[in-house]
Amino acid sequence: MTSLRRDKPTVLFISYNGALEPILQSQGLPYLRGLSARGIHVVLLSFERPAMATPERLNTLRRSLAERGITWVALKYHKRPRLLATLFDIVRGASATAALVRRHDVAVIHARSYVPALMAWLVTRWRRIPWLFDMRGLMAEEYADGGLINRYGLLYRFIKIAEIRLLRDADHIIVLTEAVRGTLLDDAGIWSRGGPAPMSVIPCCTDLERFTPRATAPERPPLERTEGPHIIYVGSVGTWYCMEEMIAFVAVARGRWPALRWTILTHGDHDVIRAGITKMGLPAESVTLKAVPPEAVPGELAAADVGIAFILPVNSKRASCPTKLGEYLACGLPVVINAGIGDTQSLIERHKVGVVVKALEPSAYHLAIAELEKHLQDPGLTARCRRAAEEELALSQGVERYIQAYEQLDVSVGLEIGQ
Repeated sequence: MTSLRRDKPTVLFISYNGALEPILQSQGLPYLRGLSARGIHVVLLSFERPAMATPERLNTLRRSLAERGITWVALKYHKRPRLLATLFDIVRGASATAALVRRHDVAVIHARSYVPALMAWLVTRWRRIPWLFDMRGLMAEEYADGGLINRYGLLYRFIKIAEIRLLRDADHIIVLTEAVRGTLLDDAGIWSRGGPAPMSVIPCCTDLERFTPRATAPERPPLERTEGPHIIYVGSVGTWYCMEEMIAFVAVARGRWPALRWTILTHGDHDVIRAGITKMGLPAESVTLKAVPPEAVPGELAAADVGIAFILPVNSKRASCPTKLGEYLACGLPVVINAGIGDTQSLIERHKVGVVVKALEPSAYHLAIAELEKHLQDPGLTARCRRAAEEELALSQGVERYIQAYEQLDVSVGLEIGQ
């Protein structure tokens, strides 16, 4: 590969999620700010949903990013008709990518997920430039497991064909878990035309300066038997998130701790959640259901005792690293999560920072609650959770691993912190 050296190299980061959306706010922009602080000129190309992209919000974020040295180009996201709209966005995005590569002398293209990877792939057919496929998950498997597409339909097959092509042609691949890395490397069908590209594992990391344990009690006292823990859930509901099962778990836990409280932070369907809570016989006063802005989430987490996350344990989720895992641990919360989700079981058991529910059924809930009670008697639990986040899920580590991936593409990235 031709050596590409820059005093201040430019990375073009393409996202089909909007910069105004929560997912990129938590798992995109923090990394880009970190890369910019390390001496990289970041150009962000994103697709913004019209309902969110008001002129005021666009201008505010553009100024904020510019202050960090990040150039932002926002295109309109098209939703319907689904397939044609996505194809239109791919063509338009590829055209914008080509223009940005020329305008900013881009050293590497960083494509976040499949649609941006197709844009990068199209551009690099005619202009040789290193590009990185940041997979985020197994799209076809995930959509089929979630009931969003037919596993035997044309769209599923198209995504699988595109996936193989992108994996073969990418100069570097990033995945979220060791579990899916092993699966991909062992799949001879993908690499039938040659060996795999370099592959890095970078989990969903957390900004440890934003998410911290409660300031007034860095070490929580052991939970008294007459008390009840404050459990919290933050994030989406529906599709892959098992809200019904979480309600059932909390109902069983309340049988052990009558004073238990549960806070649910979501912008999802509150009426459906309330109906499920009523069906399971949970008193309305024991559950707080609300939507809060992203900046309020760290404070809500720090006020709780336990973080919960039940996710549909399907095959595609071996590639998943829940963002909320790092946020819970950074705030000193032990985690209750079900088995079969990426590398989470290994991390939790290795650091002793929560419980893994072996099956989404009452008998497993009782066992998990007994184990959780033992954890909550440990005065060192908060510090241990925080330490796990610092050692394995810190944003600074994620930024460093991205830089290492760029370096493997033979791009000089300026390693002086804060330059």
